[in-house]
Amino acid sequence: MNVKTMSKDAIVTTYDGKKSIRGKCKFIRNQFYEVNTQCFNIKGTWYRITNNSIIFDHEIKKWRLKADAVYVNGVIGIKLDKSFEFGDFTPNMEKNVPVFVGHNISTTSTAINVDILEKNGFIEGKNGVFYNPESTIKSSIIHSFTQVRRLGSEKESFYSFPWTYNSANIMEEFIIKFNEHFKGGLLTNDYYKLIPHSFGIEFETCAGAIPERYLRPMGLMATRDGSIAGFEYVTIPHKGKTGFQALFEYCKKLQYFCTITENESLHLHLGGYPKTEETIVGLYRMLYILQSDIFTLFPYAYTSTGTFKRRNYCSPLAPLVLNGSITKTMQDLYNMLGGDSYHGLNSMEHPHDRSGQHKWYVDPRYRIVNLVPLIWGVRETVEFRVHIPTFDPNKVIYWIFICSAILQYAKKHYLKYITKKSINKENLITLEHIIAEIYPVEVSNPILTYMRNRKTYYSDGNDKYGSIEIKDELHSKSLIVNNINPLMSLYEFNK
Repeated sequence: MNVKTMSKDAIVTTYDGKKSIRGKCKFIRNQFYEVNTQCFNIKGTWYRITNNSIIFDHEIKKWRLKADAVYVNGVIGIKLDKSFEFGDFTPNMEKNVPVFVGHNISTTSTAINVDILEKNGFIEGKNGVFYNPESTIKSSIIHSFTQVRRLGSEKESFYSFPWTYNSANIMEEFIIKFNEHFKGGLLTNDYYKLIPHSFGIEFETCAGAIPERYLRPMGLMATRDGSIAGFEYVTIPHKGKTGFQALFEYCKKLQYFCTITENESLHLHLGGYPKTEETIVGLYRMLYILQSDIFTLFPYAYTSTGTFKRRNYCSPLAPLVLNGSITKTMQDLYNMLGGDSYHGLNSMEHPHDRSGQHKWYVDPRYRIVNLVPLIWGVRETVEFRVHIPTFDPNKVIYWIFICSAILQYAKKHYLKYITKKSINKENLITLEHIIAEIYPVEVSNPILTYMRNRKTYYSDGNDKYGSIEIKDELHSKSLIVNNINPLMSLYEFNK
């Protein structure tokens, strides 16, 4: 029978022996192929299912040419017997997850999404690889899932976004994703209303990595830092309730996927402090008086971290003498912080790092408190650099409240520190005085207790570098500095 004159209702046999209706088939190379099940129209051309140049892309749910884009062959489902179903799909770093599929740790594949694994009882190891805990895996292999990932040279290409020293280039996309997806849990109180400043946190790590699929939805960026072995995780700018909710999520993920040693640190940026010559000079001179009190909260060696780290990262502030007018004093401070000719406060980049990619050349930023981002650039934040590395949200929250109180007090009393050339008893100040003045008693009392416990712990100088505190935080939490009464807690997560 002539295929061209055959009735559309005629019954035909397709290439694989299946019976079908002629009108639902294409006749290709002397054989019938059923449309959209055995042959497919791709860019105006009909391709047979047996053609090796096409694949079914399970990510976009349609057939396409292999040459059109990169694809991977990975896990697209779990069968009833817990065996894996494999297929092709376009890679998506925000959805795909690694999964253990073999008999040794190197036999991993890529799963198209986490749902197909979690609903079948798979769990995510600290190395970021999912595995079935009910399978007969050797104990030596199970051990690798419970250890954080050692990246080595993988760091350079671990994430799909640019890994640079500055988060500015990726900040906007992370803010957008956070606003679209983040749903925080319920806080136990509304003390966050006492913090008028925006805040951003830099968590340094020595090993491990948070999988990329978590980062954008919770507003956490991975950046390069040549002084540490791991990633530096930088939060987007936060303010108020949502910021504290996100903080608990950050610490939860960091505790699981990463680790720290005495070689890292935590940095806090607070925004919203007034940027005038008077307020900046007043703040600096107040911080100079206050810094010895701040240092007592931390290991003895923090006044000179070069004794156990690569360099001094939070050195004491130098004195700033009033030089006639405030503008002349500001010129002196400008020069102390590495500036050249002072022509008023502006948003130009620091002369030692005009590209924003060589911050290590700006030596004056490595002080207990860094005013460089307040004076130069667009961030306009005060950076508190002295804190010990931590993944404990309680410590971070207390530190935010302590540092915010310092800025609130300086804004209120800066005139006291720009009217007298010398420091005397009238303008001496302590952290305890500041906390008691700025916060109501129900907030100031737990903060003061927290500070006194830290001062007592470090007063004998035995934990010189903070390594004992850090190790105890990661394991038993038996020390007084780690057994903390929370100022604010999260008691419910919205899934």
